[in-house]
Amino acid sequence: LPRDRNAERKLEEAQRLIKEQDWRQAIELLQGMLDEKEDKFMQDAQGRWASVRSEANRLLASMGKEGLQYYEQYCGAAAQTMLQQALQSADLHKLAEVARRYLYTEAGAEALVALGTAQLDHGSAIMAALYFERLLKRVGDLQRLPTLTLIKAAFAFERAGQTELRHQVWAELQRRDWERDLPEALARLGKRQVQQLAAATAKQQTSREQFDWPIFGGDMR
Repeated sequence: LPRDRNAERKLEEAQRLIKEQDWRQAIELLQGMLDEKEDKFMQDAQGRWASVRSEANRLLASMGKEGLQYYEQYCGAAAQTMLQQALQSADLHKLAEVARRYLYTEAGAEALVALGTAQLDHGSAIMAALYFERLLKRVGDLQRLPTLTLIKAAFAFERAGQTELRHQVWAELQRRDWERDLPEALARLGKRQVQQLAAATAKQQTSREQFDWPIFGGDMR
């Protein structure tokens, strides 16, 4: 693998800046790496290989509430503009770019929801589950997600056979007030009927999903 020692130095510097709560300088370094068109690789102190993008996002996530609020102020407008352009043109590649470059902005989370929903609508449950799983990891707390988003995630996990995530999401959905949170037609179905519908649709998956490539941003077709 091509090792990027310059990126390693930048990540070490960003980590130092985060400890000092120098949010602006840390964000500029990390965002610069996320904005690059191609991902690169690095080795940590234990010699393990890692994606530069994944490490940059990990450091962003480590900034905590104050740092992430600053990140939203610094990058949120650009991310939101790109998101709206992608939604208006129904451009899945552009949506994936928003999620890749601006994962820890509000627009980044919205892009993951849109990507997961689109893949679910297209019958690609594995790809949909991948996006919703990344959303759950990015948010960290299921209680922070809207009920409708959780229902979509539950359908994706059900159809992709991800039992543990499916159970976690349905457990949270059982605690929700559907009549308050959902459109009337969906709320009228009730929790039990929606869960049964999710299980039924999971059995109707076509064989094409056996050939889905779990690659962030789309499959190889």
